[in-house]
Amino acid sequence: MTIRLFLNAQGEVVREIDQNRGKRTFYSPETGKSFSFPEASSGHFAYPDGVYLGAPVTGHLVGFVGQGGKVTDAGRAVIEGEVVWVEEIDGVSVPFIDLWIVDGRGSRPSEDEYLSGRCEALGGTYTP
Repeated sequence: MTIRLFLNAQGEVVREIDQNRGKRTFYSPETGKSFSFPEASSGHFAYPDGVYLGAPVTGHLVGFVGQGGKVTDAGRAVIEGEVVWVEEIDGVSVPFIDLWIVDGRGSRPSEDEYLSGRCEALGGTYTP
């Protein structure tokens, strides 16, 4: 994952772009089965009031972000959130955020659909 922070003239974080490119693999030692899928997503976030605990965050997520066997999480999501932790790194207040989706387009399976699909792909079963 690559995280880029954009600073204003005062050196404060005002915007962030996160990019995730890679591959995720799930493996079951019980069955010996595995499956992999690529991940390619980006998140664009704005900090309109600055970075401090409880500060609002707005933005969007886009891309292919997960797979559970036959179910896929892909599309675009509009998010809101808040800063839940701030860490000073090299003199910059780096935000850590909690997000929730307020609107979206695409495929967004439930957690149970994810887990069921992953267990099935690995030769097992899932019971919520």
